[in-house]
Amino acid sequence: MNLNDGNERVGGSARRPSGSAVAEFLRPAIDREGAEG
Repeated sequence: MNLNDGNERVGGSARRPSGSAVAEFLRPAIDREGAEG
């Protein structure tokens, strides 16, 4: 139970900054793919 809570906390914290950074890199990539497609 404790491990699950820890994973959720760490994952949530890591997902916020990493998610934003990843989204920024994926946005241009998706736009290019969408434009080409």
